[in-house]
Amino acid sequence: MNFGEAKKYSRDIVAAYFGDSHVFYAEQKMAKRTVPYLTVKFNGLGKVRTKITKYDRENQCFKDYWQANTKMELNLYTLGKNIAPEDTEPVYENTAVEDMDDFVKFLCSDEIIEDMDRNNIVIAINGRISDLSYLENSSEFRYRSMAEFDVNFIDSSHGMYGQNAIADLPNPSGGGTKEMIADSSVIENVEVKGETK
Repeated sequence: MNFGEAKKYSRDIVAAYFGDSHVFYAEQKMAKRTVPYLTVKFNGLGKVRTKITKYDRENQCFKDYWQANTKMELNLYTLGKNIAPEDTEPVYENTAVEDMDDFVKFLCSDEIIEDMDRNNIVIAINGRISDLSYLENSSEFRYRSMAEFDVNFIDSSHGMYGQNAIADLPNPSGGGTKEMIADSSVIENVEVKGETK
């Protein structure tokens, strides 16, 4: 898994609970979003210095592995729960923190923990769920909560230049060349000399 795949997996977990049409990257520019909605933001990438190199039988090459991590910030925007009797003016109760806590419980469920284990990734809340309703004054939503999550995963690469796990080179910022993907470290022919019994 690389950083891009870890971000996509994390966003997909959020969308699995809240619905795909309600989860957006914070950097996405949109005129109007359907309430309730969440924004997802990833803050940086950390990696340990020391890599572990293992032979991958499936791909028949050596691969390098690093423990990697990032922070995922989730902001939930909601109208809350209408607690007014029927046929009266709506009165909304702030459920932003409760709704985020329901997601944390989903994240800690056996089913999701097993799925994270299969994908070599761990997503866990870091700290508290904050009520940020007082920061916003918008007519499209009334309440807001925010939580930060640690995302830990195993990053890998292979090839002479460590670029073979990357689909397209040069990358969007101009880094790398197609020649860097050509892997000359794969053993194609082996000549065996000596006696056999």
